[in-house]
Amino acid sequence: MKERLFFNVEKDDKPFIVHTSHLSITALGTSFNVKSYPEEDNIETTLIEGKIRVVQKTSAKVLELIPNQKLTYHKTSEQYSTLSEAVPDIKETEEEKEKVKSIPVIIEAEINIQEEIAWKDGKLIINNEPFEELAKKLERKYDIVFKFTDDELKKYSYSGTLRDFPLEQVLRALELTSPVKYTIKEKTVYLYPVKSFKTR
Repeated sequence: MKERLFFNVEKDDKPFIVHTSHLSITALGTSFNVKSYPEEDNIETTLIEGKIRVVQKTSAKVLELIPNQKLTYHKTSEQYSTLSEAVPDIKETEEEKEKVKSIPVIIEAEINIQEEIAWKDGKLIINNEPFEELAKKLERKYDIVFKFTDDELKKYSYSGTLRDFPLEQVLRALELTSPVKYTIKEKTVYLYPVKSFKTR
């Protein structure tokens, strides 16, 4: 499958199933978002409306989401969720708690749906995001590679909305608002710190 997809599934007698490397996501009459990149530790799915059931392939453990919830699966993490976090109305038994203890997920409620699906309209909404994470998104968007010459630059954070601007325009905006300068060689962008940077 492609790494990032949006699904709008009409109700049907047959289940609609999306398979990622570690999860299977089943929907009936649902709108939801899936992000799954092989090189990243996280798989994300966000439910806009309806209902989805998420199954971890290696253990057949099941979680269900309700609208405005986002599930993040950590392939190598030991952070866990519970059924009551996934569906607040459910009262868990001890058996049910044990059932989901081995699922490495975080479930967030009342998330900003517009931020999650803005990519469909060519927009990238950034909310206090470290440059290292933003760089990964820009690499996918523009088919380039970023090289940081100073690890401190990776920690600089950004907020705002990026639209479908040319790469040079985006890099120039970053250069004007943070202590970074860049050079481009073929499909590689080299980033350098600016020690004398002053807020404009």
